[in-house]
Amino acid sequence: MITIHNKFTRDFTGIGSNLLYPDSCTVQEELNGMFEMTLTHPYDVQGRWKGLQLQNIIVAPTPLGNQPFRIYKTVLNFESITVYAKHIFYDLLDNMAKEFEVNFADPQQWLDTYKQSLVLEQGFTFTAEWQEGTEGTGKGFITKDMNGVAALIEPYQPQNKIQRENRSFISWFEDMTLIRDKWHVHFKQWSEESTGFCIQYGRNMTGLTVEEDISDIITRVYPRIGGGTEEEPIPPYSKEYIDSVHVGDYVYPKVRAIQYDSYDPSEVDDMLYEILVNLVTFDYDQKATVNVNINVNFQMLSRLEGYEKYKDLENVIIGDIVTIVDERTNLKRNARVISYDWDAVAQKYNGIELGTAKETLVHYIKGGSYVPSGL
Repeated sequence: MITIHNKFTRDFTGIGSNLLYPDSCTVQEELNGMFEMTLTHPYDVQGRWKGLQLQNIIVAPTPLGNQPFRIYKTVLNFESITVYAKHIFYDLLDNMAKEFEVNFADPQQWLDTYKQSLVLEQGFTFTAEWQEGTEGTGKGFITKDMNGVAALIEPYQPQNKIQRENRSFISWFEDMTLIRDKWHVHFKQWSEESTGFCIQYGRNMTGLTVEEDISDIITRVYPRIGGGTEEEPIPPYSKEYIDSVHVGDYVYPKVRAIQYDSYDPSEVDDMLYEILVNLVTFDYDQKATVNVNINVNFQMLSRLEGYEKYKDLENVIIGDIVTIVDERTNLKRNARVISYDWDAVAQKYNGIELGTAKETLVHYIKGGSYVPSGL
């Protein structure tokens, strides 16, 4: 059931203002990124389409149940209207987190501080679920006047890793998955266990593309640390450059000079250079290995008679780990769901993307414009 609701609605039970019978309704979500809907509705004689106005809210089935999407763009065509909507989570774009400081905060403490800093009360709740012992934040890191979405999920940038200003939640706690459920914002620590769901050629696989890319790999860094003064400059690294453990995997070292800002000269030594390059740039050497992305289409077997037992295994959501098997190409791999395309009318996946989230893929705002806080 797909329904339209008034822009001021808070409770999304019932049919709202009207039921909708769209020609198509697709939902796309990316891991810790955008969550959007595109809906096309005919000009029906009952006038249901007239409710598809800017700021009104569409409620539609998603892999996480019925979710609300606020319309931000409408396009009137010859025979139908097409609307674009963001998940209600993006109401936080209208909000702002005033300057706040975190000191050795765990994920929930960080979110509590963030909520107190918001200038508008919008009714959101914020929770986190993580394993005890998870590393918290550093001391004295300050977030200054960021919009409510950016403060939570602004994409990670290596050069921002050691800055003491405008660090988003996700840049602190990188192994967390954002789960958006109506007005509730939840961050859950990644599980390394497979869900048990298997997409296999000859059984439920209907399409497969495996992309391997080494374009953005770095295996040798010439570190440059800014800061210091003319009287007390930053001392250089004694070895000139630092290699990844994967430097020998490629024909040539993949070289880049990277600036790390900014430090007190008295704190800088060879150990600091090594830590910065390995942690910030190589990111535990993940950036020195092949990026793999898998696009897969599959038949939901639980919809077919005799396959009802697969229903629980097909409840895959963003961030889950699933298994891909294609014996023709000797492919058997566990990979994380990093995006999906969902048909809200048929209530099935059009496709999912698995693997390593690419910087060009993950963006937390699709419609409209956004200027990163660091620019």
